[in-house]
Amino acid sequence: MTSTTTIETSTRVVDKSVKVIHKCKVIFKVDNFGDELDNNCKQQLINNKTQVLTDNTLTVGFDITVYKTDDCNSGLIFDHLFGVRELTDCRLVVGKDKKEFFVSKLVLSARSEVFRKMFTTDCLEKKTNEVVIDDIDSNVFEQFLCYLYTGKCNKLDQMCEDLLLVADKYLVESFKTICLNCISMKININNAFKSLKILQDFGADKDIIEKSIKFISENITSVVGQEIGKQYGINLESISKIIDNIKK
Repeated sequence: MTSTTTIETSTRVVDKSVKVIHKCKVIFKVDNFGDELDNNCKQQLINNKTQVLTDNTLTVGFDITVYKTDDCNSGLIFDHLFGVRELTDCRLVVGKDKKEFFVSKLVLSARSEVFRKMFTTDCLEKKTNEVVIDDIDSNVFEQFLCYLYTGKCNKLDQMCEDLLLVADKYLVESFKTICLNCISMKININNAFKSLKILQDFGADKDIIEKSIKFISENITSVVGQEIGKQYGINLESISKIIDNIKK
């Protein structure tokens, strides 16, 4: 099997805090199928060659987008401070379970404009060194704090929607963009419309929204079927027929 690789790179800015440092289009052209492919794979290519092969050549393409955030340096600075109570000067009481987090006002102020104003103006929190946050789940807020200190979030995939709300509330734009990107990566036929609305409502990058719209367009029967099916109990076969009639 022989192959050639074409790589195209470009750089663009998503917003002021998150930059795409490389956008690569990598194309592999394979023109001789040898023993590297199993028989089943070969047969599938032969059966579908009019759709996937051009001049007996298989081309596989994908985009690689690498994000670099402005938080990387600050994360390195504050990483060793996370969880060290001796270096804290403020107590946060979070969630219905009233979980306590001991934090540095300096760190929070450096990472969030909301916290900065809270701790530098004539607010009660500045005087008492205590902040009560009862509208956010304590487990979600703990992940948010982890990001503020370290630039990392261990449970982003599981909590991206909840973390997006927190990032938006405290005006941490870089983390907000990361959450939006995570939501767009998780889009599927079960959550497509909901995810698209979130991306639009929270000002996701135009490219991300366009990719979500493209996904819905390419899977319109399944996406609409899931939504209508859940609401009215109509089976997918009937919905598919309705959509096919509309297309005609």
